[in-house]
Amino acid sequence: MAKTLIVYGSTTGNTEMVAEQIMEHLEGHDPVMQDVADTNPEDFQDYEVVIMGSSTWDDGLLQADFREFAEDLDIDLSNKKVAVFGLGDASYPAFCEAASILEELVGKLGGELLIEPLKIDGFPDEEENEEKIKAWCTNIVSKI
Repeated sequence: MAKTLIVYGSTTGNTEMVAEQIMEHLEGHDPVMQDVADTNPEDFQDYEVVIMGSSTWDDGLLQADFREFAEDLDIDLSNKKVAVFGLGDASYPAFCEAASILEELVGKLGGELLIEPLKIDGFPDEEENEEKIKAWCTNIVSKI
């Protein structure tokens, strides 16, 4: 059982909803969910698996709390299993750019992603997105 931290940045509640769904699908892997606004970099030390998620804002920016958190983040992720997810609207040119930004951040911090980033278009409670989240989590479980 891998101790798992899910850190999310949510303004409207949609990213939090995805984090909750991920937590449900990772039941049995000791998941803990934290709003990035309540997270300290030291919190990452206690977990083997780190999942980070953010919605995309403006022209391809991380959610405000996550953007502030990531600016000065200086931790070593080389010994962590990491995954990222993002939410967006495919009608915008920078669709789910937050997931790409988080992917770059993971690389900068010495980490490597377990799987491709999860990108959610629209609302997380749509059946198609719920199935996508479940499949993504199943893939994570197979690698931890």
